Amino acid sequence: MDVNIWLVTGWRQAGKTSFCRRMAESAREAGWSVGGLLSPAGFQDGAKNTIWVQDIQSGDRRQLAVAAGQGGFDLLLGDWFFSRSALAWGDSILQAIAPCDLLIIDELGPLEFVLLLGWMAAFEVLSRSRFRLALVVVRPELAETARRAIQFTDAIRLDGPDQVGSALETWAARMLELPACPTRWRVGPPADTRAH
Repeated sequence: MDVNIWLVTGWRQAGKTSFCRRMAESAREAGWSVGGLLSPAGFQDGAKNTIWVQDIQSGDRRQLAVAAGQGGFDLLLGDWFFSRSALAWGDSILQAIAPCDLLIIDELGPLEFVLLLGWMAAFEVLSRSRFRLALVVVRPELAETARRAIQFTDAIRLDGPDQVGSALETWAARMLELPACPTRWRVGPPADTRAH
């Protein structure tokens, strides 16, 4: 079976997380199983001040990063202070992930590609290829680095939130045309194959 890993890229606030969330909704509506991580932003007075990490399957989430340092957020990267415990929690979600139709990893960045921290389990999960499709979010400045580490089969470029709807229409249709996962990957009891 072919491995389908699509790069989702675009500059800050281009709609990458919204696109992934809506792809997950489309997949679920079609009966697909969905797993992985989303990284939605929090805003105050129109400015992004928080990044969350959300387990797509359970809906549970943790505060991943804040714009100003505070207790428990001690890993500084650029303008953000990250929570090591939230990073470890997200990594544990990926380590334990069951085979699924749609895997979303939002996002891999300097923590993973430069510092070798963060969600390093993502690389192992992607290499196992136990999914019908994986969407991996990477910002443009790290896209070439990501391409050296991950064998992407396609790329989705978002240039602004106004493009999410049209991109969703195109890419959700392509997603739903992909062949099913092998039965041996499915979660749950084995099918009863005895003659009745």
